[in-house]
Amino acid sequence: MLKSIARMDKFVMSLNFSMLRWQDRRGLKTYERKFLRLINFFRWFRCTSNFLTAAAVFWALLGGGFVLYELRLEAIGSFFLAWFFTHFDGIYARQTGAESRFGEFWNALANLLCDVLLFVPLLAKLIFADSYFLAVVLLSAFVLHGILLFVLQQIKLLKLKTPVLFFNRAELWLIFGVCWLLDWLPVAVIGNTLLLLTALLYLLYQVCRALPRTAPKIKARFAGQSRGKNKTKSRK
Repeated sequence: MLKSIARMDKFVMSLNFSMLRWQDRRGLKTYERKFLRLINFFRWFRCTSNFLTAAAVFWALLGGGFVLYELRLEAIGSFFLAWFFTHFDGIYARQTGAESRFGEFWNALANLLCDVLLFVPLLAKLIFADSYFLAVVLLSAFVLHGILLFVLQQIKLLKLKTPVLFFNRAELWLIFGVCWLLDWLPVAVIGNTLLLLTALLYLLYQVCRALPRTAPKIKARFAGQSRGKNKTKSRK
C-alpha cells in the first residue's frame, strides 16, 4: 500500500503547476522578483509582514462568515485573498529583511487559524443541514490536518529531508471552491479527507525510511565501556 502511495505521489508531482515549475527552474530569488511592485506598494504604506499575516486572518474570518450565509463567490474570493496573504507575507519579509522568529510563529499560527475558519463554518453548516455523515468526515479531515502539521513539525526538529507535498493549502482550498460552486460539496469533503490521509501515510513512510532502525554505534560504545570497567577491576 505504501508503495502505491509513493507511486501516486510521484504521479501527482508530475502534474505540478507551471508556476511552480518555473520557480524550480529559475530559483526562489527570480520568482520573488515578480512581486517587486507589490512589495514596493506595501512598503510605501509602511506595512510590516506581521500586518500582512493579520490581513490573511481577517480575510479568512470574513470568508467564514460568507460560508455561513452561503455566499459562495464572496467566500471563495475571501479565502483566495487569505491564501495569497499567507503566501506573500514570507516573500515580503525576505525581500525587506524583516524576518524574525516571532514572524515565523505568527505565520504558522495564522495558517492554522485560516484552516479553522474554513473548516468550522463548513462543519456548522453541515450539522444544521442534518448532513451528519459529511460532518463526521469533515471533522476527521480536520483531525488529520492537525496530525499532519504535527508530523511536519517533528520532521523539522529531526532535521530530516522529506519531499514537499503537492496538496498544500492553495490546492485544497481550490478544490473546495470549485466543488462548492458546482454543488459537489460531498466530493470536496471526502476528497480532501482522502488526500490528507494519503499525505500523512506518505510522510510516515518517508520518515520510516529516513530514520535508522538500530543504533549499533551506541551499543558498541556501551559494550566497550563495560569491558573497560571489567578489565580495571581484574587488574586491581
